Amino acid sequence: MRQLLLALLIVGVFASAQAIDCTPEQSRALVLSGGGAKGAFEAGAIYHLVVDRHCDFKEMSGVSVGALNGSFLAQASSSSDPERSLRNLGEQAEELVKVWESIKGPQDIFKKRFLGMLRFGLFKIENLNDFTPLHNLINEKVSPNKLLVGRTVRVGVVSFWDGRYREVVASKTSEQDNQRFLDYVFAGSLIPIYGRMPQIQDDAATTDKKQWTQFADAGLRRVTPVSSYFMTCDTSVVSSSSPCNRQGKWIPAHEAPINQLFVIMTSPYSRSSDEAAIPNPDECCQKGTRKFSDGHKILERTIALSVGVPYRWDLSFAQIANEFLGWRQEQHNLFLNAASPSNLPDAQEKTPGVNVDFPIESYNPGDSTGVPSLPYEINVIVPQKIFADIYGFDPPNIREQLYCGCMAADQVMSHGDSKQSMSAQCAQRFPKPTEAKQRPKDWDRDVCSVVQARKK
Repeated sequence: MRQLLLALLIVGVFASAQAIDCTPEQSRALVLSGGGAKGAFEAGAIYHLVVDRHCDFKEMSGVSVGALNGSFLAQASSSSDPERSLRNLGEQAEELVKVWESIKGPQDIFKKRFLGMLRFGLFKIENLNDFTPLHNLINEKVSPNKLLVGRTVRVGVVSFWDGRYREVVASKTSEQDNQRFLDYVFAGSLIPIYGRMPQIQDDAATTDKKQWTQFADAGLRRVTPVSSYFMTCDTSVVSSSSPCNRQGKWIPAHEAPINQLFVIMTSPYSRSSDEAAIPNPDECCQKGTRKFSDGHKILERTIALSVGVPYRWDLSFAQIANEFLGWRQEQHNLFLNAASPSNLPDAQEKTPGVNVDFPIESYNPGDSTGVPSLPYEINVIVPQKIFADIYGFDPPNIREQLYCGCMAADQVMSHGDSKQSMSAQCAQRFPKPTEAKQRPKDWDRDVCSVVQARKK
């Protein structure tokens, strides 16, 4: 195995740039990261993928605001008819955009508690804000009954008691269970101290409410729930059955097959850098300095930096694991191709025994030649800049993010090829807001880039 890892580092596998196609024959999942108000970027990207590019999704996974977006989208009823299935999802994607467009400000999500920071410092109150508006929004816009007939959706949460990250899947049989699922969606959107963490009965045997577990935003541990699409395997276990698992009930198995993963991030990401960008670099600090002195901004920055590690770890791990599987597939094919016709049956017989001793597997089933699982086609959609802080729920910012999310998705789907671009559709659906009695106009050039973000 040590030689295998060394070979992986030397060889490497890199996906070649090619047109991305969402065909009905492929089974794909949508993975949505957390980010609070930056979830509007996800909604714009989702709209472009589903409505403009005709990408249907069998499953959604999300944490924090990604859980909200994914749960709302998952209400679209599934169908064996590809056209009807896509039409249902497209209608829901349009409704998701309208939900974001209806937000008039932070008051639609939370209310600040009277003298919250002072009371926090003096009396150790549990939370600074009241998120009842968000709780009401979730229960108003997401139906437990619709989730029964919709797409598979799972959300990540963190148990504040034992620190364990877990993923909860909406039920296909029980409306009551789905009402509890919405409790997890709400809990997974609450950062400790910022909001009051709810207690949820996660074990039917625990009837004493005092013993129920508090749950919080999954961003404390994982910001992008993409690593669970890979099964880690204990190669030291000698067994006829697969030693791969995903920690049992805490992270339930995904339903294979899944061929494509579309991952939408809400903040800039690079595997080669761990820099955490500042939303408003000209407003963070004392004038002319790089010193944070405002206690509120220090707390916000602390939260942003604390989720930066899992934000990058999840996606970086997934990409490396996927390249690992791609390398195995390549070497497997080379091994069979090198065998002479007379030795081919013997080579095919040996490959399953070789491939079983592998530390990673996916939910993309292998072919009949002995490879247990294949790499995914992973498409990552990320913004070029930080649009707002976690609670920057103002309409102009939301409108800009919807447009830039659409544009970012277009860039990924077209690989920057102007002949394949559908950017005009983004400008048409998300026009730049103007003053009353004036027609909407196109966005300024580079509005979605970091250059524009640093202008005063």
